[in-house]
Amino acid sequence: MVRYATEHGYSLEDVLFIGDDFDDGGGDSHVRIKGMDYIRIFDYTKAPEVLKFLY
Repeated sequence: MVRYATEHGYSLEDVLFIGDDFDDGGGDSHVRIKGMDYIRIFDYTKAPEVLKFLY
């Protein structure tokens, strides 16, 4: 994600990552470790409700 953002001209401040596994060793932990903003969604069926503030 970090490399993709950089290669496409985005800074870390421009990116909001949405995932479910930000704990150490989790698939999304690199996002947290690199300091990107993120939103944790535990239940994908609740994603529209959790992300409603974006739209």
